[in-house]
Amino acid sequence: MNTPDTLNQLQRRQLIWRASRPAATATPCSSGHATLDKALGGGLPSQGLFLIDSQAGVGELRWLQHYLCARLQQGPAQRQLAWVNPPWGPSGEALAGLGLPLAQQFTVSERSWEESLWAAEQCLHSGACALVLLWEGTQKGTQKGTQKGTQASPRRPQKLNTAIAKRLKLAAAAGAATAIVFRPPQAQANSLGAHLAMAINPEPQGLSLHIYKRPGGRPIGQLSLNLEQ
Repeated sequence: MNTPDTLNQLQRRQLIWRASRPAATATPCSSGHATLDKALGGGLPSQGLFLIDSQAGVGELRWLQHYLCARLQQGPAQRQLAWVNPPWGPSGEALAGLGLPLAQQFTVSERSWEESLWAAEQCLHSGACALVLLWEGTQKGTQKGTQKGTQASPRRPQKLNTAIAKRLKLAAAAGAATAIVFRPPQAQANSLGAHLAMAINPEPQGLSLHIYKRPGGRPIGQLSLNLEQ
């Protein structure tokens, strides 16, 4: 084994931490919103676990447009954006309109919660994905059989917990990637050890952000983003 080459490969994948520089998970990437970047000390984390608590359809993706585009352009060419169990089928025309290259995206859908988590971990750990978007929700249980008297297991809530969050963080670190998990508003500001966690709500001109976990800083009670500009 060629030790120098091995060390260089580990450094390129950001798997070696040096005391002379901040951890890779703290490296910021501009959100495209100057007010938010200033509040976060430069921008959103370019690696790690990022939680967003929000109602569906309030602009929870549109405000991330600049960040998603920038992340797909960073690092090795053609890194991917994985959509894991989105609540709707992503529109190719809409995504292209946001500047997100369709050739760098794919969707994993109609899977159980356990399968969704496994797929998200594999995408993060592979190094081929810069971003993995995962939706927490409620899905059907596994079908137990088709004979008379057998039924599918009841629908049950599918929630992130501390153990799952740790797995996603480790996978993101291994692949130098970012996992963004969308949760319903009832998440009750539980960061589960994520690098960044926030709740967002609609406003007449955009969104209101409550950042309850951020790298190296206190929570931010309310921050407004104008999406009409």
